[in-house]
Amino acid sequence: RKVCLALKVALSPARLAHTFCPAAIVVARRPPPTRLWLSALHAPMLLDSVRAALASRSQTLLPSLHAEGTDCYRLFHGATEGEPGCTLERFGDLLLWQTFRDPPDMDPQELLPRLRDLVEDETGVPLRAVHWNARQKRQRSREGVLVPPGAPLLAAEHVGSEIGLKYRIDVPPPGRDPNLYLDFRAARRWLAANSEGRDVLNAFAFTCGAGVAALAGGARHVTNLDFSQSALDVGRENARLNGLPVGAFECKKRGLSQPPREPLGLPAGAFECVCGDALPALRQLAGLPTNTDRRSRG
Repeated sequence: RKVCLALKVALSPARLAHTFCPAAIVVARRPPPTRLWLSALHAPMLLDSVRAALASRSQTLLPSLHAEGTDCYRLFHGATEGEPGCTLERFGDLLLWQTFRDPPDMDPQELLPRLRDLVEDETGVPLRAVHWNARQKRQRSREGVLVPPGAPLLAAEHVGSEIGLKYRIDVPPPGRDPNLYLDFRAARRWLAANSEGRDVLNAFAFTCGAGVAALAGGARHVTNLDFSQSALDVGRENARLNGLPVGAFECKKRGLSQPPREPLGLPAGAFECVCGDALPALRQLAGLPTNTDRRSRG
């Protein structure tokens, strides 16, 4: 589960005091688990399923997304549309094909152009490059196929847009996530509409998409925490792309999966809104029992 909490969180210079007063909760649930096929994806069936998904989205969903200034979205979700183990997503000029198990029974150099042609024919959206990102380690010997090779047509500082905000979008490293979590859009939308005048803590910030949405929505100050410095650097770039005040957008390289009494290095004061996507750590901040079983994670 992805969770965005609008909370009052009392802080002390040494650590977070365990006081939460929830004002609102936005939850974007993952789809229920779907049994994966034992064989590789069958390319003809896959292409038919993608074509049907595109035809459905092209009627109302995509026009509404384009009208609000969004060009980053999922075009096909295999787990719920008949072909488990794959997704097809648009990020600006980049079409991203991701497989989470065995790839289709067709050479990627042949399949990727066909996927791009399908998208362009059904949606009328021109795309400059399509990339295959193999997420399982056993696929790594074949991962990273890009059409055209090396993405020569992608801008050096390629960006995508969501609800009128700009985000830096790069071709993801092998097996890694793209720069913008599409499943967290509902939370970013809520933050943009409900952060005015609030101090916001964006925990597990990654590339700070939620923090950018909050500050663009009028937040007084946003603190972004993540263990990855490179992800935070992209977050700072995202803030710059949108002309947001640098002084109100703080990025700290810090994880929250720490012992409960270990200082987090946060200033004294209060956050009116806390955004995060790892429930055990948020429960820890609230002084509640946590379950160390990874299956309980959101």
